[in-house]
Amino acid sequence: GDQPSAAAVAAGYLGRVIDDNAGTVPGYGGGPDYGNTANAVLSMVAAGFGAQQVDAAMAALEANAADYTRDDADEVVPGAAALVVLAELATSGSPRDVDGLNLVRDLLSSRTRAG
Repeated sequence: GDQPSAAAVAAGYLGRVIDDNAGTVPGYGGGPDYGNTANAVLSMVAAGFGAQQVDAAMAALEANAADYTRDDADEVVPGAAALVVLAELATSGSPRDVDGLNLVRDLLSSRTRAG
C-alpha cells in the first residue's frame, strides 16, 4: 500500500506534540522548550506540513520571546534570538517586531558586545 512520506510522518508527530502542549514542544523537564519549538517550526515549514500547528507554535514563541531571548540579567541570548528570527522569516513574520522586540537589532548589538 501507499506509505506516507518521511516528512509527513515526522511533521505529523511534531504537530501532535504541539497540539498536546499548548503550541510548544516540551523539553526534558516537561515544560515548554522554545528552542525545540522554534526548530519544530522551521522543520514543519521546510516539510510543508502542519500550518495550523506552525501558527500555534509561533504564537507561543512570540508570547514568550522576551523571556526566551533574554537571560536573567536581561542580556540578549544570541542563539535563542537567532532561532526566533529564522522562525519569523520562515513564516513571513517580522523579526523586527516580535511582541515589541526588534530581534535583528538585538542580534547586531550582541555581536558588537561579543567582539
